[in-house]
Amino acid sequence: MRKFLIIAALFAATAFVSAGLAGPASATTASCRGGPYVGLCGTMVDHENFPLAFDAKNHSSAYDTPVIGYPNLDGDAASDFVVLPYAGGPSIMFIFAPYGKITNMCIANLAGPFNLVLRPCNGSVYQRFNQRNVGQGAVVLISLADSRIVQSNGKGASLTAVPLPANLVASDVWSFAR
Repeated sequence: MRKFLIIAALFAATAFVSAGLAGPASATTASCRGGPYVGLCGTMVDHENFPLAFDAKNHSSAYDTPVIGYPNLDGDAASDFVVLPYAGGPSIMFIFAPYGKITNMCIANLAGPFNLVLRPCNGSVYQRFNQRNVGQGAVVLISLADSRIVQSNGKGASLTAVPLPANLVASDVWSFAR
């Protein structure tokens, strides 16, 4: 009987999430959400049925660590990023900040091979993105390096910069989550 109840509960939860009725969970840690960068520390989450968040692969802040799409899980320090406007302007930078602690490693689009990675923050166009509003709280992130947009490519796969398509899909659209 107990196995039946557990299976029934899992099925109901899956159906609830699949129907899109569940609200998005926070993908960051409490230290990020409530630390010194409150309001700026969080992550970007795509608009797929099972949302993927920005995530530093293997929780690493090493040079050239791939930035991957990973399930939107509460308490995942690998998804903690501080989002800062560059020089107060419209472009933004994403600084990896596990548990709300700045690492000085920023997301970079190297403009070929187009996988996003962590590199030491230097404010270059390779580390800056513009946001184009595409709906309530929804944006497309456009790299200043080459005008490509950020796209997720499935769980555990590197985020890439791709040409702006004629029609956006859920993996092209992002929202900031705390």
